[in-house]
Amino acid sequence: MNGHSRARGPNLQNLVTGILGKSTASKEATATHANGTFLAHLPTMVHEIPPMNGPHFSRCLLQEGVRMHDQNRYLTLVRGWIFFALIFIGIHQTAYAETYIAAQFGATFPQALSDVNITTAGFTSIQVSDIDLDNSFVFGGKVGHYFRSVQWLGLETEAFVSNPNVKQQDLTFSGPGGSVTIPGVAGFDLRVINWAPVNVMLRLPGRRLQPYLGAGLGIFFARLRDKVTADTQSSTALGLNAQAGLRYYIVRHVAIFAEGKFTGLTRFKFEETTNLDGFDADYNAISALAGIGYHF
Repeated sequence: MNGHSRARGPNLQNLVTGILGKSTASKEATATHANGTFLAHLPTMVHEIPPMNGPHFSRCLLQEGVRMHDQNRYLTLVRGWIFFALIFIGIHQTAYAETYIAAQFGATFPQALSDVNITTAGFTSIQVSDIDLDNSFVFGGKVGHYFRSVQWLGLETEAFVSNPNVKQQDLTFSGPGGSVTIPGVAGFDLRVINWAPVNVMLRLPGRRLQPYLGAGLGIFFARLRDKVTADTQSSTALGLNAQAGLRYYIVRHVAIFAEGKFTGLTRFKFEETTNLDGFDADYNAISALAGIGYHF
């Protein structure tokens, strides 16, 4: 057994050495062949590379630039659509049906009573110059509701009061026989109550800030009071009530708002009394208001 082992030892070593030697020789031959092949084709490969200042290189560079520009354009479009989709989803998720009640206050800036005509019997052909009115504090309230199924649409009713008193002023009276100006005509107290039974409201739903528009029929209750005789005249007329504003939600149920109103396209008709002449006149006013509301 020992004799066989000593006899086989050299043979195994020779075998391993032969295999390793053959493998190493094979690797060196392969590498030499590959290097030879690469070097053999190197002139052809170098010859095929286009010169950097040649027309072919310029065309390749232009094509690559166009391709990159198209990719950037598509990416920009995709990002834009994603951005607007996220905005829409956010708005859609935060819009909800709601009812609200609010208080409002501000200032009204009335235009002068215009197209004034005396209606007292026997003086119906007499016209009066425009009658200036005072600016006035205005206050009121509103109740409204936005629908769940049509989240940008709502209905509202509101009422507000102002006192655009008639100033003491010079007035010109014109008739068939000519005209006469009376200086320092005494002023009148004027109170106007505006009631809009139904305003149609449009809004842009948002997380906190909501612009809105509204318009509806206005009913105007006007009352004049003579400062000297204390006689009063009243008139009720129809007109336009329109508004535009911004509403900001401080918290989920409380919002503040600021809005501008146009009220008018109406004509008051004051009947004559024992001491006062009757007259008709056009009335228009612009108001700026702010307020706070509770939403539920």
